[in-house]
Amino acid sequence: MNESASEQRCYERAITPLVSIIIPFYNIADCVEYCIASVDSQTFNNFEVICVDDGSTDETGTRLDTLATSRPWMRVIHTENGGLSAARNAGVAIARGTYVTFVDGDDVISPVYLESLCTAMESSDNRVVIGRHVNLSYNDKPFQDVVWETDIRWVMLTKDELVDRMLYDDPMISAWAHLAPKEMYLHSPFPVGKLYEDTLSYGGHVLAARSFAVVENQIYGYIKGRGGSITKRRKAPLAQAENFYEMVEYLDGLIERDVPGHGQALAFHKCLELTRLSLLLDIVDVSECPSRVAELRNACTSYVRGALLGVLRDRRVSSINKVRLALFAISPKVFRLSYRVATRDKQ
Repeated sequence: MNESASEQRCYERAITPLVSIIIPFYNIADCVEYCIASVDSQTFNNFEVICVDDGSTDETGTRLDTLATSRPWMRVIHTENGGLSAARNAGVAIARGTYVTFVDGDDVISPVYLESLCTAMESSDNRVVIGRHVNLSYNDKPFQDVVWETDIRWVMLTKDELVDRMLYDDPMISAWAHLAPKEMYLHSPFPVGKLYEDTLSYGGHVLAARSFAVVENQIYGYIKGRGGSITKRRKAPLAQAENFYEMVEYLDGLIERDVPGHGQALAFHKCLELTRLSLLLDIVDVSECPSRVAELRNACTSYVRGALLGVLRDRRVSSINKVRLALFAISPKVFRLSYRVATRDKQ
């Protein structure tokens, strides 16, 4: 009886999964096993996994194919390299679930990741549910010793409340750790050919929703410190810095236009992002266009200095971030040097 019921659940999940987990992979063979292992541990069963091998040239695709042979709920598709947005869009196109959630192939999820998102979705009839994350170090892989919060807690928010929280990075502006109807991503696909697509799609994927819930227990493991990550590159083209600046300006204009009244939070978020852009410019090939690099540096410095007083008065900004921004405003060069020294052993 129990065995038959279990088989029936597996059959139903294979035919009509409630949730499709879409996971893009590109040349991260060392991450495949630990990422899929975190999916194996889910307490919620009604799902499928679509792994998109985005034209990997290492063993990523082979490892995914091997894991899929023993997991009927896991499908692997191999595409030409088109970038993260194209990979996510390809997964959405074949998804069978009513809802879609994204996981990055070099990250991990809590055992109650799906249960938390689905509980909030079903209980509150929300259009978008967003989960909180915890930062984990790549050096701690395969992440078997992570102590996850298993008590599921969620809260309903207005659009103003959600925007305010996300501008303070809690939850982080991202594509992962969201649960939303598949139709939303079909109607508003990720922008192909752009970096920082999580923020560039923020208007269509978050602000376009009717209602919102945030899962308060941390359910997503954001892995930091992996050498091959896009944020850890030793060299970067000027186009990457341009995309970053475009992302910052887009979010600033979008919120000012569609959700006004968040000037204080937006100023902090923009300052923080511009200090990150300043660090990115350190690894850009200046010879591509020296004047443009100088222009971007000046834009970063000018904005942070102009907004600093208000940010320092903002009680929601942590002391460490106030020190960070004050140091940048005083001397961007000293700030960048201090950052490199502080993170040297974490690279």
